[in-house]
Amino acid sequence: MSEVLTLDDGAKIAYRTYGSNTTHFPLVMINGLSAIMQDWDELAQAFAETRKAVVMLDHRGIGESYLAEDQDYTIMMMANDVLSLLRHLNLTRVQLLGFSMGGLVTQAILTHPRAKATGKNFIEIDGLQIYGAVLAATFTKLPRSEFRPDKLSTPQGVSREERDRIITRTMLEFQYDKSVVGKGGILDAKMQRRIEESLHSRRPQIVITQQAGAISQYDSREALKSLPKHLPVLLIQGKRDRMVNYEESQTIQECIPGAQRYIPPQGEEYGHMWFDYYDLHRSWVVPICEFLDQPAIPSPASRI
Repeated sequence: MSEVLTLDDGAKIAYRTYGSNTTHFPLVMINGLSAIMQDWDELAQAFAETRKAVVMLDHRGIGESYLAEDQDYTIMMMANDVLSLLRHLNLTRVQLLGFSMGGLVTQAILTHPRAKATGKNFIEIDGLQIYGAVLAATFTKLPRSEFRPDKLSTPQGVSREERDRIITRTMLEFQYDKSVVGKGGILDAKMQRRIEESLHSRRPQIVITQQAGAISQYDSREALKSLPKHLPVLLIQGKRDRMVNYEESQTIQECIPGAQRYIPPQGEEYGHMWFDYYDLHRSWVVPICEFLDQPAIPSPASRI
């Protein structure tokens, strides 16, 4: 069940919280362009089995959230929305998981103008301590990608419903590598389900365009170099990601030399929608939680 926080500027931010009675840090999940909470609710509930709390939100203007009037849509605005929500929830110690554009928002939080490296392994912003982050299928600037929004087209004369279906299907096909979707593809049924869910959810094209514009105007490379040396950062990036080229994660690693790269037992041959691949618990939830819960950080540029 979602709740709604009304911000000072009038924007309404919908959010969900899950969790169990554990001592582990709350995990804040920040989703990407055009995405909403529903898209990774299954993953959130899986994390919630071992987290004190799992927090998700819809970015303003999409899903169950709503825009304020007359505002510029920026990465920093989304970062401040997350911080406002965490203050509202009275959370003082958290860890972050940012996926795609959400990874860029996560980077904006870590390098926020008010962020202070008051400890060796955490960032503090106005009393909120951030003990590490997972950067999944993300980038530091407008990413290199196979996806070309300007190439999206639909046949003339089709209905609005059919046009929406064609565009939605095309966008979702880029979330997977070609070998797992289409006739006989092991993830085709999952993709088809996501198409139907997307068509029945609120994702205004104007907001998606604003989010894309926000991405194009942000570059975190220099700011990332100032992060504390021992801040836990985990990178997740598939070599078959059609939305974000693998090389983008290498740029992050150059900016954050201490970041670790997670390679699932099955290897790195997966696409953008990483958590749809392999076994959700064994390949993703358990290893990510093990990383987040470790007391110390191994040597720089290591892999797990």
